[in-house]
Amino acid sequence: MKNLRDEGGAPMKTFLENFPKENWSCAYFKGNRYGDMYSTVSELFQSWTLELSVLPICQMVDGIRIKLMGMMSERSCEAEQCSSILCPEMEKTLNEMLIVGRHWNAIRSCGSVFEVLAEGSFTVDLDNRFCSCHEWQMKGFPCAHALVAVRKNSGYVYNYIDDYFTVSHYRSSYASNILPLPDIKDAVHEGSEDTVVLPPLTRQPKKNKRKSVEKVPRPIKCGRCGAVGGHNKKTCTAII
Repeated sequence: MKNLRDEGGAPMKTFLENFPKENWSCAYFKGNRYGDMYSTVSELFQSWTLELSVLPICQMVDGIRIKLMGMMSERSCEAEQCSSILCPEMEKTLNEMLIVGRHWNAIRSCGSVFEVLAEGSFTVDLDNRFCSCHEWQMKGFPCAHALVAVRKNSGYVYNYIDDYFTVSHYRSSYASNILPLPDIKDAVHEGSEDTVVLPPLTRQPKKNKRKSVEKVPRPIKCGRCGAVGGHNKKTCTAII
């Protein structure tokens, strides 16, 4: 932040002071980001549906529905095959964190508060899910310092991990199915007035007729004698 202010000068300083911090900083975000920040979600969605963008609006929306239906089904099947408590990627992260802190020491201060001696000294509060490195608070996933304190406390590590990372939560996210839609010609039955959508009743707007304006004939100037009247040089009889 200091480098940004020094290099950007007054405009950058004003920008950082006026721009809401919760829109660009995990530390100030009022909610759970789980350690992720993305500014290109719309671009990712556009690239995913790029081949549909040239279609008319109804076909494009139906194409997006079909893609979502397939994605929901695939991820639901993947979730059913998982046998671990956490999603496979997070199980791998958990094991890596446990290996990182295997040589660290945790000393109880009081109750659920520990001091973890690693490359530095860190304070861990298990009840409040707090670590002075702030990684646990931002991600909802315990850092290596917190895991050392949990094991020192003879606790169950999965009790200190947010439900967001569990397989059960992943399954519930894709539990709702998108049902197929029948073709419109198969859904409409002839002779049934309930299935026929008629246009709304409308009244044609009244046309305001403009009153005709009497045209005043344009005066004709004779090219032979120069007089203004009802004749031209072809019919001019004046003596020159």
